[in-house]
Amino acid sequence: MSALTPDLDPPLTFGGWLRHDTIVEALAGLPADGRVLEIGPGLGAMGTRIAERHPYLGVERDAESRAVAAQRVEPHGGRVVASLDEVEGNFQVVCAFEVLEHIEDDREALATWVERLARPGRAIFSTPAGPDRMGPWDVVAGHHRRYSPETMWQLLESVGLEVETIRLLGWPVGYVSEWVRNRVAQPESAADITTQTHESGRLLQPNSASGWLTWGLSVPQRVVTDVLRPRRLGTGLVAVARRR
Repeated sequence: MSALTPDLDPPLTFGGWLRHDTIVEALAGLPADGRVLEIGPGLGAMGTRIAERHPYLGVERDAESRAVAAQRVEPHGGRVVASLDEVEGNFQVVCAFEVLEHIEDDREALATWVERLARPGRAIFSTPAGPDRMGPWDVVAGHHRRYSPETMWQLLESVGLEVETIRLLGWPVGYVSEWVRNRVAQPESAADITTQTHESGRLLQPNSASGWLTWGLSVPQRVVTDVLRPRRLGTGLVAVARRR
């Protein structure tokens, strides 16, 4: 497991910690001056960790989330803007965590992001896993779909990326937390999907006082993932691909 000792501020969600190690590994060989573009950073918890080490730019459409993310990354030299139209130049890394599932035409969006990726460059994406696991919480969160390793692989290859690795995360603890979320979700009262998508980056976010708890709960699960590396079981996945 990478970076077991936690940096708890700003706090990551349980799911954020599950994908943290794969993201750290994917960024390990990036030079200090390697530029990173993150699509949909939400409140900027992962973006802040990246901005501490690399030139960072986030694109966040939701104004409320964007304000928080900017406040967090700017002390480290990072920036957060509202639209990809405001982005200039290419980046050595393009990433998006829990974003693709919110976009109706995911291939078109992904192709647009890849245009910003340098050659050579690396792409890192995380999404919910298991197309057959779509449930009430997915509806509330504004998800169009969930992905299998196969559908993610095909999607990445369709835009010219070479897949390096796809890892499934969240077995077994993620199944419990997902079951709970599906029981408390109320999709009948959900707003339109655009509003749901914007709000999803702020749902169930831990505060600074409880950040240690999400980290502590994630440690056994991260060990299980690192040791067993399940190929068919998981509630989320992280994909790493390369553009040559």
